[in-house]
Amino acid sequence: MGRKRQSGQTLPHRVYAKHGAFYYVGPDNKWRRLGKTMAEVYRGLAEMEAESKVGTMDALFARYLRDVTPTKSKAQIENERRYAERLRPVFGNMLPEDVRPMHVRSYLDKRTGKVAANREKAMLSHLFTMAMGWGVVDSNPCKGVKRNRERPRDRYVTNAEVNAVGAHASPWLCRFIRMAYYTGQRSKDIIEMTRQQITADGITFRQSKTGRKLLVEWTPTLREIANDCLEHAGPMLLFSNRGRPYESWALQSAWRRAINKTIKAEAEAGREFEPFQMRDLRPKAASDGGDKGLLGHADKDFTRRVYIRTAIKVKPVA
Repeated sequence: MGRKRQSGQTLPHRVYAKHGAFYYVGPDNKWRRLGKTMAEVYRGLAEMEAESKVGTMDALFARYLRDVTPTKSKAQIENERRYAERLRPVFGNMLPEDVRPMHVRSYLDKRTGKVAANREKAMLSHLFTMAMGWGVVDSNPCKGVKRNRERPRDRYVTNAEVNAVGAHASPWLCRFIRMAYYTGQRSKDIIEMTRQQITADGITFRQSKTGRKLLVEWTPTLREIANDCLEHAGPMLLFSNRGRPYESWALQSAWRRAINKTIKAEAEAGREFEPFQMRDLRPKAASDGGDKGLLGHADKDFTRRVYIRTAIKVKPVA
């Protein structure tokens, strides 16, 4: 019988705090770092439990989350952990070789969030692709299973709507909105911009999602926006709070506050205002600027199909 715990009475069994982090101490007296927060502790314990289920899908999920997921971007890491939490209750106790296309199809049909189900299925498919390389399975049961139908978002934001939000946004968010619109880049790539990206020829980007390099050439307006940002920039970053980049939650929080203030102001003025999302700025840039490669997509048809949200101009019969 082991000795009674002397400290950390509220921590899970065999979990101890040391040097600002939490560790699991196994029966072999080896210390395994779990993380700095309780959320990381419970996630780590769950993954350890899954790893103990040798040969099951749970063990395969644990290996994927340990070896593959950490190689991806911060946003993708959080997404894949969330997807795994939804997939594990359904597939976790199965053997990988027992998963069939009909099981994947059933998951897609029963899942209430149809678009989210597609993302989860994509992760499951990649998991099986990796498992084939690891020698766990010989085939991918997700292949050939048609995903749920998705309708591309077609909300086009007008200049007046953007200006209305800008009038109620904090100064740094206004600069962010202008930079995001005129460059057409994703919010992550804008919020992490550095001074070194401002060059004599324009603004350089390496897109976080695709790794594609872009140079957005100068226009008088873009140069004016960049100069405004530089006047308020930190030593390294164009958008920073106390020298550190804004977290995504802070950006989203500032956006929500601006949207809510706009809704209230427009209602008081007797006008209707349909809220829009920050991600609608990128399609607006593509729609207003035309399909000139601004978004960095290799597939131009994808850009036209998903991002161009204005009506196609055609000629009548002569």
